[in-house]
Amino acid sequence: MQGKIKILESDNQSVVKERKVFEDVTIHFAGLSKHRITVETKTKKTDYIFTIDDTVVEADSLAFEGELHQAGHHKVTSYVWLRFYPVLKKF
Repeated sequence: MQGKIKILESDNQSVVKERKVFEDVTIHFAGLSKHRITVETKTKKTDYIFTIDDTVVEADSLAFEGELHQAGHHKVTSYVWLRFYPVLKKF
């Protein structure tokens, strides 16, 4: 799925800052709980591994709670609440 993410809460600001908004995000839902989030900015592309513990479905978004770490950096993690706003991209 593609869309936008807003970080609502983060217990480790070195992994991801609270209130940070990522405009161009792809979530690859793979498996039961571990998923890959790819964040693209103008200067770089960053992959995160996200283990979802809780999901809340709202009118135009999904709220997820879980553990997030940058791919390849398993020791530095953050427990986060984030809101995902899916968008339909035209090809």
